[in-house]
Amino acid sequence: MSEHACSAARGRQINTSLRNLAREVRKDVGLGLYALPRYRRLHTFVTLARVTVHLKDGYRSQWFPCRVDEVEDYRGRRSFEASCPTNYLHESGKTIKEAMNRLGDVIEARYKGEGLHDLMREIPKCPILATIDVSPDQQSRWGTAVITPGQGSYTASIPGSQVEASSRDPYQALLNAEQKLAGQGTTIAPLSDEPVFCVADVPLALFDGTHLHRFLISISFHENDGSSFYVARAPQAGDLSIQSQSFDDALAGIRDAIALECREKTLAEITEMLKVPPFLATVRLPRT
Repeated sequence: MSEHACSAARGRQINTSLRNLAREVRKDVGLGLYALPRYRRLHTFVTLARVTVHLKDGYRSQWFPCRVDEVEDYRGRRSFEASCPTNYLHESGKTIKEAMNRLGDVIEARYKGEGLHDLMREIPKCPILATIDVSPDQQSRWGTAVITPGQGSYTASIPGSQVEASSRDPYQALLNAEQKLAGQGTTIAPLSDEPVFCVADVPLALFDGTHLHRFLISISFHENDGSSFYVARAPQAGDLSIQSQSFDDALAGIRDAIALECREKTLAEITEMLKVPPFLATVRLPRT
């Protein structure tokens, strides 16, 4: 179902259901059932935000999945719209950091004075985050990027290429990587659809015992020479990737791969590994 809660579609796989949904949205907009927002989406970033909430049971530090869209309105003004699918809260800002800080404040206020059971009732909600192209021409070539935090800077890399670029700001790091990709004339295979992002809670058999940890996952659909497959990546677990014939198998496979990669590590190692999550982003690839 679209975020407008007006259009819905089904499919045997997630990519076909999203393609069908894009057609339904275009049809419903054409029929005048509703109008699309008067802005266009330029980039999408997905990450985890750590928020310390003041519950009536005490303080608790919790990871929340967050999505940040760079949008441009009809007057050419750009902003960043941050939202949390766990509780449907959203905020905006002039930068990614400002939008996420504001969203964190709203999330903190949302749970202030609530009981732990109220928080736990919402936390398991980890919907798949996907975007669809509803433009009439549908000529965009999509790729995915991983923006990794470092010592005072961010490094953006585009899987399938050797392109990397850094900046003190994650958004600028992505722009630098896109410019380098276009300037070098590097060609990489575009995705058949926009990448899908999700969060996986994975039980890890660590040296210190079994612990549940939350990982960012990107899953992309590829079509090549008559064959189709999904590729799932887990950048927080040594940039693991697996290939599978279905979305569900790709998600299950990357969860198993994460559990195997982290087996017998210490809790301190896992905590350090997940301390600062990366950004997963969509990129528009240059035309060839």
